[in-house]
Amino acid sequence: RISEVEGGILDDNVKYAKFASQPETTSQVLTGHVCFASMLEVFGPEGLIAKAHPEYEFRPGQIDMARAVMRAFEEQRHLIVEAGTGTGKTLAYLVPAVAAARGGRGRVIISTGTKNLQEQLMEKDIPFLQSVLPKPFSATYMKGRSNYVCLNRLGRAQSSPVLDGLDEVD
Repeated sequence: RISEVEGGILDDNVKYAKFASQPETTSQVLTGHVCFASMLEVFGPEGLIAKAHPEYEFRPGQIDMARAVMRAFEEQRHLIVEAGTGTGKTLAYLVPAVAAARGGRGRVIISTGTKNLQEQLMEKDIPFLQSVLPKPFSATYMKGRSNYVCLNRLGRAQSSPVLDGLDEVD
């Protein structure tokens, strides 16, 4: 558990935050068609996720992170997040990202460091949130050029022998 850094602006566009519990406020997070009374409504012990997932564990740090991500979207700032394993980071950034996109702030791009995380998002986390959140949303899976076959190279490879001189071996 971490606390928001005092004077946490690294430069004009990047806010650095570490998270600790903050008291729940009654102010609503209103973003277009998505309205959550608070992130507690989504992540709390009786929240949408807890109701849909029998193994859900309430994590105060997850709510804190989701609030910070939502604030970053609202303030149109960058946010660097540091949170330990088991914090629930993925859902804590996906829920505010969905809320921001549904709220008319445009598309949200999530870039992952690994293909495994990309697959986890598309095969597990996003479908789960699509079934839990009250308003529908869509997501698209994009890969870099290195993940695709060059048709020209494939054609050349098909017409060349796999091992030159293989017919000369006994």
